[in-house]
Amino acid sequence: MITNATKAMVPAMKEMWAVNFGDSDEYISFFFENHLKLDEKGMYQNQFVYQLNGQPVSMLSVLEAQLDNGQHKQEFWYIYAVVTAKEHRRKGYAGKVLLHVIELAKKKEIAVGLVPADEGLYRYYGKFGFESFFYNRTVKMNLLAGDGLADGWKLATAEQYKMMRDQFLANQGAVIWEKQAVEYAIKENENLGGKTYYLENTSYFLMVCPLEGKLIVRETNLPWDVLKNVCDSLAERFQCNTAFAVAPVGTWSQGAVVKHGMICNLGKSFSSLAGQSHVTEFYLGLALD
Repeated sequence: MITNATKAMVPAMKEMWAVNFGDSDEYISFFFENHLKLDEKGMYQNQFVYQLNGQPVSMLSVLEAQLDNGQHKQEFWYIYAVVTAKEHRRKGYAGKVLLHVIELAKKKEIAVGLVPADEGLYRYYGKFGFESFFYNRTVKMNLLAGDGLADGWKLATAEQYKMMRDQFLANQGAVIWEKQAVEYAIKENENLGGKTYYLENTSYFLMVCPLEGKLIVRETNLPWDVLKNVCDSLAERFQCNTAFAVAPVGTWSQGAVVKHGMICNLGKSFSSLAGQSHVTEFYLGLALD
């Protein structure tokens, strides 16, 4: 049976997550406390489970946003953390939950997207009607230790970051995340040891975190000639000697264009969104993957 999750299911869902993904209890609790939406009936409206004997054995989370190509907007659900208990795998439970969410979204004319972890999963989700849709510009840089960030760079609040991000992505073809999702992304980045900055008196922003000796620029709108200098300035602080930067495809000409997510075409609403538009590569950004 497929239902929305309840508070009573949280311990079982956390255990399922930990076994499958290996994340710490602190990280898992952080997600459940910050991203799940509890209604007055005690049901999580964006957490779906497959139950056996009253216990969840498969689950997925939905993060709400909007698709915007500058001409049309459509509600968008991002699928995250598709998990099945180890002893119940290969029984089709995750697929049933996913189909339930797709059908629920279709009735509401909501597009559904996700980021497969590998090519095999791209093929797997293709069987459910998903197709490649989101793309990033990615580039790798060798860093030289600089003197630290110049004056004017400040830590961004969720309100500041969302405002600058939404303005930058207008007319580009992108997912526009709710304030709650932006706030969560900033907190999650901090949990990974990262920082989210903006440059005073400009519209520039930058979200970075260290990972195994690399500086990951998770999102930015910095011009190419500025980006390298800023990353050099952060090299010593984050103890990194290389950087890996991600941005919307049109941000720079350097680097490579790589696919980063799929979408399920749900009919007329989506067709009007993706139809005769100047946008060719949509940008997901900020999504957990």
